[in-house]
Amino acid sequence: MGILDFLKQKAKSVSLEEAKKIAVNEFDAEKKELVDFSSKKFSEIKHLSIRLTKSASLLENHKIDLDEGNKRYRQIVVTSQKNLVRQLKGISNKIVPPTDFEAKTLREYVSKSNLVITNDLMPYWKNIALAKLMLKDEVNSIGDDLKELLETLEGLRNRAFSEKLANLEKISELLKKIESNKKLLDELDLKISDSKNKGKEKEKSVTKIEDKISGKKNSEGIESFNEFTNKKEVFEKQKIELIAGFNAELAPVEKILKRLQSVAESTKLLDLKEKELLGFLLETPASAVALDPKGTVFRSVIVKAEKLVKEGTIPLKNKEKEKKAEALSNLIEKDFFSEYFWKLNNIQSDINMIEKKIASLDISSELRVLESDLETEGRELSQLNWSLNRLESEKSLANDEISELNKKISNIFNTVFDKKYEIKN
Repeated sequence: MGILDFLKQKAKSVSLEEAKKIAVNEFDAEKKELVDFSSKKFSEIKHLSIRLTKSASLLENHKIDLDEGNKRYRQIVVTSQKNLVRQLKGISNKIVPPTDFEAKTLREYVSKSNLVITNDLMPYWKNIALAKLMLKDEVNSIGDDLKELLETLEGLRNRAFSEKLANLEKISELLKKIESNKKLLDELDLKISDSKNKGKEKEKSVTKIEDKISGKKNSEGIESFNEFTNKKEVFEKQKIELIAGFNAELAPVEKILKRLQSVAESTKLLDLKEKELLGFLLETPASAVALDPKGTVFRSVIVKAEKLVKEGTIPLKNKEKEKKAEALSNLIEKDFFSEYFWKLNNIQSDINMIEKKIASLDISSELRVLESDLETEGRELSQLNWSLNRLESEKSLANDEISELNKKISNIFNTVFDKKYEIKN
């Protein structure tokens, strides 16, 4: 191979954007060639259709004498002759070329027309072809026209289903998807910019409120506020510890209390207040203290639970029965009023009193308003940040999809223009 031949075969280096323009121009040229080619083939198909219709008339006028040979065989030929004549006369309506030259339309037309010839004509044509001696001239004429028609349709098929055209169509579709993603990116950029501006304004608002809260906490009267707040925290901690202890005392008999509740639903074993208290003991035990400050209803419920366990109304295995009965007995003997109920009520009373004192302070009221505003603004800022992150994620996905689409275009481009162009990285 000479140096000139080598240089002629060397692929031209192009950018991805240049490759896209080349592909678009090639696609336009390919579609124009398809229009020109199809237009000529449509004229040929119309001409052949007319000729086949005329041949049908000639075939129809050819009379076959059933008595000159094998009557059964000749009858088959006559039947096929009539059917073929009917199909040939109607063929011009069945293979009318489309009015547009889009590849998709041509593909559908070629496939449909081939089926018309295969399904409507060929079954009868084969029988007629066997009778060449009887219908020699007509058969030869129809056969030549059908052969030419099939060749014309095959030419259309090859052009409409060409690999090059299909690949250029894929590139065109991918380019449309890229444009759609670019449009989406423009919309996302506007939304992101708007979201960032709103976020900055909201951050300023949050900072402003925080500064006000800080100023209030350094103002006069804050010492009393802090003193009361600290005391409340101490009482709240004591309350939590007492409730935890109370819950721990109830834990060993929780199973029995649940069964007692089930039994009480269908009987009058517990009165209304006992049922209400039992519900609190199983859901929020601390609330039972407010309902039963002296603990008398609580003790009544535990006594009835112990009675049901001992008499077997709440069925348990022997070993478990002894264990649960002992646990219930310990609860009955325990001074819950002094150890939990009385203490919890006193602590809650102290908390209520401190809350009233805090509420009476001007600074407390102002701080509550500011802290409420801060919570609202902070929540709105979090929502804005979440929306911004979602928009940024959508933008990233759109950019990733564009990258993937560009890779596909590069691969298809290299297939179509093998050795002619090379996309530089």
